[in-house]
Amino acid sequence: MKGNLKVIGPLWLFMFFNMLLFSQQLNEDFKIKISPVFNGEKLQKDDWYVSKKGDSIQFNKVRFYLTDFKFDLAKNSQQKIINNAVLVDAFDKKKLLKTLRRPLNKKDSIIQFSLGVSGVLSESGALSGDLDSANGMYWAWQSGYINMKIEGVSPSCPTRKNKFIFHIGGFQKAYPTLRVLSFPIKEYQNEITLVVDVATFLNEIDLKENHSVMIPGKKSSKLADIAVNMFYIK
Repeated sequence: MKGNLKVIGPLWLFMFFNMLLFSQQLNEDFKIKISPVFNGEKLQKDDWYVSKKGDSIQFNKVRFYLTDFKFDLAKNSQQKIINNAVLVDAFDKKKLLKTLRRPLNKKDSIIQFSLGVSGVLSESGALSGDLDSANGMYWAWQSGYINMKIEGVSPSCPTRKNKFIFHIGGFQKAYPTLRVLSFPIKEYQNEITLVVDVATFLNEIDLKENHSVMIPGKKSSKLADIAVNMFYIK
């Protein structure tokens, strides 16, 4: 009996490590390259651009959260990626590539994610990593995350130093700002480029009249509806 135990011990150890190795092989990387542009032209900090309304615009901050990544499968099932909140900074190259570790499955048909942070996370208080309040994307007084910041200058703005500031956030039921995006992906595809065309946002705004939103509410919710249209994949 003791001799059998000596054999079974190493055998179980061998099986355990093989199962661990096999489970690792069942996962793969899915890369998301984020490409900020203005009317198809690469977005550069402090460069000048012109909107379709004729406004000259210069950007100094474009930041936003992407969260809750999921892969919808062909068989009506879903794979949710855990711990996947991403803070994107249009002017920081390190923040323009996200690698998700997902279960190996070549039959995905849709990738889905949210623009913004859920009310559940917001009510949890400031967290760590990309959700750390030190990143400047959290309203301590409001107990919630700022889903998106777009800041810059334009001669069209009748403000001090011609600044415009759009801070989009808030999770109240009356004026939610979280928006869900979904895009089809091809079979065997393990990389996408997510284009963010900021022109789509500024083209819909009259900077002479609307140049500052910094609190949750009706205006912020309407801006979220505009912002979601900035995104597409290629």
